[in-house]
Amino acid sequence: MINLSGVSDWTLHDLRRTVVSGMARLGIAPHVADKILNHQSGTISGVAAVYQRHAFMIERKEALQHWSSHITTLTLRKSPV
Repeated sequence: MINLSGVSDWTLHDLRRTVVSGMARLGIAPHVADKILNHQSGTISGVAAVYQRHAFMIERKEALQHWSSHITTLTLRKSPV
């Protein structure tokens, strides 16, 4: 893989960690972030995990749109001269 960023010693799992941490910072509910990462045993556990079958598809879509807007804003910022 060509590394244009100059960052070394990272894995794809680091990107997952960055995304879920960033989503928490943006106020996205942990159970929605868990569903995006496809965590089977996340913030909803125990009896609730057995009975909770809602997929949170609308919430996931909104969360990913929010994340996309955040990343777009970061990448479009002009560096101070």
